[in-house]
This record gives sequence, C-alpha cells and structure tokens, in this order.
Amino acid sequence: SDLEFEFAGGLNSITGDTYAGKSNLLRAIRWVVQNEPAGNDMIRRGEKTCSVSLITGDGHTVTRAKKPSNTYSVNGKKLQAFGRKIPDDVSDVLRIHDLSLPTNAGQFEMPFLFGMSSGDECRSERE
Repeated sequence: SDLEFEFAGGLNSITGDTYAGKSNLLRAIRWVVQNEPAGNDMIRRGEKTCSVSLITGDGHTVTRAKKPSNTYSVNGKKLQAFGRKIPDDVSDVLRIHDLSLPTNAGQFEMPFLFGMSSGDECRSERE
C-alpha cells in the first residue's frame, strides 16, 4: 500500500515472481501519465483513496490522487476539472505529448511510454 521505487538513468528492468506487483507498478505509472484507468479502478479493494507520485530527474513532482475526487498536482499546485484529458501542466513537466504516447497502450507496451525524446522532438524528427 505504500511503496517507493527509484529508477536509474538509461534502461531499467522490472522483474519478479508472479503476483509480485510488476503490472501494478506499470499501471500506477500509466494512471499518472495517461489518466487511465478511469473511475475507482486504481483504488485497492477495501480502500477509499489512492495516490501515486512521480518525481522527475529534474526535481518536479506530479501526483495523481483520488481522495475522493480526482486531482492532479504539479509541484504542489492542485489541478482539478480535467476530465479524461491530461492537464497541460502535467504533460509539460513529464515532457509527454500525443506523439510520444502509443495508442491503445496495453500492459506490454508500457515500457515504450518513456523514451529519450519528447513528443516535440519526435515531431521534428518526422518532418
């Protein structure tokens, strides 16, 4: 219910036994980065609240919470009323834009959410 992970620069591998929580870790990251899954699906059975924080390499903190309403906060600034959209402040801090997110990302496509370049850089490389 209260875990902390620190990723190294470069490539990271997540390994573990079945039911060790590998998919839950990826699901928690996806909840912050893509605002999915919707509703109460991230809340642990028997609990009423949930929060996940990502701290970037340059010191920004993005927190996604359901306590009981849905909120994001970026560096302590609370963001509300975002619906299914990812707030611009979150996208800017995480450097995530439409071109850097795969469509219909499933469990096994999660490792490709974070790359060396932002969506803006991907766009300029494609032009």
